[in-house]
Amino acid sequence: GKDLILTIDHSLQMKAFSLLKNKRGAIVALSPVDGSILAMVSSPSVDPQKFIEGFTRREWRRIVRGKSKPLVNRALTCYPPGSTYKVITALAGLTSGVIKGVNQVFYCQGYFKYESRIFRCWKVTGHGWVNLIKALAVSCDVYFYNVATQLDIDYLAKISREFGLVEKALRWVEEDKGLVPDRAWKKKKFRQIWYPGETIITSIGQGYLLVTPLQIARVYMAIANGGYLHKPYVVKAVMDLKGKRIEFKPVLERKIDINPRYLKWIRKGLREVVVSGTGKEAFVP
Repeated sequence: GKDLILTIDHSLQMKAFSLLKNKRGAIVALSPVDGSILAMVSSPSVDPQKFIEGFTRREWRRIVRGKSKPLVNRALTCYPPGSTYKVITALAGLTSGVIKGVNQVFYCQGYFKYESRIFRCWKVTGHGWVNLIKALAVSCDVYFYNVATQLDIDYLAKISREFGLVEKALRWVEEDKGLVPDRAWKKKKFRQIWYPGETIITSIGQGYLLVTPLQIARVYMAIANGGYLHKPYVVKAVMDLKGKRIEFKPVLERKIDINPRYLKWIRKGLREVVVSGTGKEAFVP
């Protein structure tokens, strides 16, 4: 009978819901200040009121057997993160010394040759000479392929884990844990050694790598706030009928040690994504 006060911003939640209308996907918005969940939408979904009113047999069959899987919370389900993971590769490259500075460049001709294999960039004609800021802005695959050839997969996995990519962020039952591959994992899973080409694929968020949208949102939260990895939470307070209120305080899980210079470069690159890069349609004043 108590009132449950949530961290959800109603207008933001409704906006996220409208953006995903007739689409499959998830939107997660976290406060970089304390990790509170401002919006979390999975689409398609089921009207929770129906669980009270009841479903017809036909409705329920369509829900449980349909390809759209509306009972799956996509915000807490694992997927290959793709280019959103490149910030981790960039930080691993910077902290390991592989990327020697913001102005170090690699040439992108639309593909990257490593031994006998060809790894292609999303832009067939290439991006030309690319530094870190431009690599993030235009999401140049070849830049990160070059970095990956000099990166140890175990080190890349270590940086990923620092940002919580193998942790259940909310620890809810339906939440996936995530998968960050390394040598030991592959040896145990497939009884095979790790190949350098697999690091190249991992560097752009593909291959064996699996994370949830919520986990990736936490990565960007930590980049935004200077390395503070807060535990996401959705219950702000509980209040009884007499007005007595129990507040739930934010939990800081850890402070990630990130060189302020590296953070400045990463943020600049991410800003350019929406100003001049691949995410221009997402630009808002």
